Amino acid sequence: MPQQQSPPNASTPLSALGQQLARLLAAPGASPVRGAPPELPEPSEPPEPPAVLVERREVTVVRAGGLVAKAHAAGTDAAALALRLRLAAGGALAGIVLPPASPEAVRLPGPEERLATTWPYGTPVDPEDETAVPWEAAGALLAALHAVDVPAVVSGGRPSRVPPMAGPVRTARVVARLWTAGVGGTPGLAEARRAVENVWEGLPAWCRAEEPSPPLALCHGDFHLGQLVRLPLHGPRREEWLLIDVDDMGLGDPAWDLARPAAWYASGLLAPEDWHRLLTAYLATQTASAASAASATRAPRTTRTVRPVLPGQPDRAVDRAGRAGRVPPSALPEGDPWPRLDAPARALTAHHAARALASAAVEGRALDGDEIAFVDSCLRIGHPRRRGTV
Repeated sequence: MPQQQSPPNASTPLSALGQQLARLLAAPGASPVRGAPPELPEPSEPPEPPAVLVERREVTVVRAGGLVAKAHAAGTDAAALALRLRLAAGGALAGIVLPPASPEAVRLPGPEERLATTWPYGTPVDPEDETAVPWEAAGALLAALHAVDVPAVVSGGRPSRVPPMAGPVRTARVVARLWTAGVGGTPGLAEARRAVENVWEGLPAWCRAEEPSPPLALCHGDFHLGQLVRLPLHGPRREEWLLIDVDDMGLGDPAWDLARPAAWYASGLLAPEDWHRLLTAYLATQTASAASAASATRAPRTTRTVRPVLPGQPDRAVDRAGRAGRVPPSALPEGDPWPRLDAPARALTAHHAARALASAAVEGRALDGDEIAFVDSCLRIGHPRRRGTV
């Protein structure tokens, strides 16, 4: 299963940045429930030692007990991150996106002045158990996010500019590494690079981040299985899945959020039945959102919203003030979704293939099985006779 979060590793030594995050977690007043719903878990007692969850060039994540601190990439736009944190902390995204422990970022000392945020810890998808992947929850959460009425999530109702969904910008940066990683001069990789370039050049301009994405709905921007965590709840529902990572959240084409699993499916890395589970749950929640929006139109004084619709829970549409369910202008068609998904899925296929080729060139190694699948997809869809279809 591609791109899942690894379990905590307490044995990994903390880097200097990780140590700063650990001190942030230990600061007086740090709490995983500040500004979050009351059902979120309290910190474990006694406090656990800091553990590294993620340590990469662009991001570092450290956990201590029930709290997580994340150092965002150098150069992160502070104003855009602040707005994204406010969106996640607001009630409009409750039950969809994990709210931050604090709605404000902290600027860490150091030459890069990295921004850091704190979050409640949630249990990620188990990377060793493919039967445990919550495809229905993933599809329902994405559809619920796309159905959020954006003006309703702005505090005070004042029209604040929601940043654009940043997924295509991230993908363009990954593909650009093909030109700096020496892929073209590596034996056996030159043809694969040309295939990726062919796919990339055939994409619409917004998929290559050469123009803004159509601002059709509130999107996650970087959905994959590592962006799901499970939280314990009190009452009959003992747990709840939520989306995490707001770094790329913003207005865009909702098809982008489904494009990565669509690329996995088209490359043979996601079983048809799992793709069907994801898509069915997405469409069910989208349909419930349309019903909720219609109800709100008939009764304008009642603000309705749609919570994710999961199997066995067909009537989870609830009334809540502060947000209203709606269907985005480019809602996924219930018949054949590929006309909407094709271009973003090709972009994410090129993304995965480009990252694989760049890593293989830098590390002087051969491609592995999943990487070969994405490169083969680019060879297929970049062929002149078949270009334009995943």
